[in-house]
Amino acid sequence: MLREAFVSADVDASALEALCGNAATAMSASIGVDFAMHVGLIPTFLQPLFLILLLQDASGNIAEARVLICGFVAAKPKHITGDRPDAKCTNWCAWF
Repeated sequence: MLREAFVSADVDASALEALCGNAATAMSASIGVDFAMHVGLIPTFLQPLFLILLLQDASGNIAEARVLICGFVAAKPKHITGDRPDAKCTNWCAWF
């Protein structure tokens, strides 16, 4: 889908391939699990959402690409509600 977003844009093909490859690498739920464990939470990251943020320079060219990640985290299993993976959540959400 990322490639489709650039169909009408004047983006170098090799730069687009690099962007797609790096985005795919960054979009992993294990990053959220690592974060949760690092801050003392249980190793879970529920319903991860990935957002690619493209920043332009003054000329309108893409200067940076960032991956923003959001997901539900918990300190204890009892904090998790929901009976299906797509419905599980907590009162706490982490963005990074």
